Amino acid sequence: NSFCTLLAAMDDHKAAEHQEDDVVELQPVASPPEASGYDAVAAELQETFEDNVILVYPDDHDDDDDDDDDGAVAEGGVDSCSATRLRDAVPDASDEQTLTQSNSSITRQRGKKQRHTSVSKAAFHIFKGNVGVGIFLLPMVYNDAGYLGSPIIGSAVGLLVVDATLMLVRVKHLINNDKVTSYPDLVRYVFGKPLQKAVNWMIVGTQLGFCLMYVQTAAGIFAELWPFAGAYTTFVLVSTAALVPMTFLTNNLSVLAVSSMLATVLVFVSVISTFFNSAVTLQSDGVAESTTAFGSFSKLPLFLASQLTVLEGVCVVLPVESSIKKEKKPAFQRMLLRTLGTIVAMYAVYGSTGYLAFGSSLTQSTVSVMPRGPFASCVRLALALNLLLTHPLQFCPAIQICDRAMKVDPAAVNKSGKAIATRLVINFVIMSLALVVGPDALDLVLAFI
Repeated sequence: NSFCTLLAAMDDHKAAEHQEDDVVELQPVASPPEASGYDAVAAELQETFEDNVILVYPDDHDDDDDDDDDGAVAEGGVDSCSATRLRDAVPDASDEQTLTQSNSSITRQRGKKQRHTSVSKAAFHIFKGNVGVGIFLLPMVYNDAGYLGSPIIGSAVGLLVVDATLMLVRVKHLINNDKVTSYPDLVRYVFGKPLQKAVNWMIVGTQLGFCLMYVQTAAGIFAELWPFAGAYTTFVLVSTAALVPMTFLTNNLSVLAVSSMLATVLVFVSVISTFFNSAVTLQSDGVAESTTAFGSFSKLPLFLASQLTVLEGVCVVLPVESSIKKEKKPAFQRMLLRTLGTIVAMYAVYGSTGYLAFGSSLTQSTVSVMPRGPFASCVRLALALNLLLTHPLQFCPAIQICDRAMKVDPAAVNKSGKAIATRLVINFVIMSLALVVGPDALDLVLAFI
């Protein structure tokens, strides 16, 4: 269609110049012509415009091949280079606006096509959606079930989560409805609108719970790096003041994407550093005396809730799956099984190593027990910055649900009194809870989530 649009633009351009001898009478059509038609058009245009125009068109005219990952014109369509050659064929300064408008129209038409994600990129999204700040709290959570019970029960819970996630994908395929692209969509299709609303508000509570935990942890780390009287309270207030403007960027995905990439790098550095510190401590000091094999039975529900929380990427799976090409769907399911299985195994190893090294003395994240020094301070700072950069990403889906419930126009969020007031109130509540609960009650917040 973009190819035929360019031909029509060429026709209009030549007609405007009243050069009837050079006009190629071609009209846009609803679907691309056959291969022989392309060849005939190319030959006629080359003869008319000599060698000043180069046409780019598909070798394979299957519609599926036009949907490249990034919408590039690797296999079809017309790129800006072709438009430049066309402009050279009939040079006139007054015609530049016409050709620019034509090229913009082609770009808009190409932008309407669905952009597909490769299986490897999907694996990154699944991994990133599940590996967050919860991994740093696993050694502390393992105190509830012990060094033997925790990896066994945690792995069993992880396998149930993996099975449930694969089941969601299979149900989506059984529904076979293009409008079902997310977890709430699936709930509405199967159970109806009332339960979808309930799930939406559960997502709001979950995401804002993460925001609370991030403010707690970040302020606690800053207070350790720069200790003084009232340090935790001060850093909660400062962190909230820095985060409030970012919570108004729910529609600026480019800014959120940059913060997401920076947060990914920082969390990767923090995970490697803290695991290395736990392994070195375990090797040099042996198993901590405060460890137990199976923990306390009364804390088992709390442990189960925490294990479910750290596998937090269930809401990411269906949107990512919807961005995969149809022929790649089987490969996506295999990748999903391998990726989630790897995450479950990684959690078991990380949690067990940290708990065996530090035992019940660990009351916060594994970053808090790193030895004092420049490197440890950099790791602490990296984790704190990662939490603050991730906060708006966790805040985004929750506030978007609130905006839809209030019927706020997404394009006018910063001009809506209801939207502004809602964001300010939510940030104030999160700040107040962080001050009341304190940095040492992360396990309770984790269980709530």
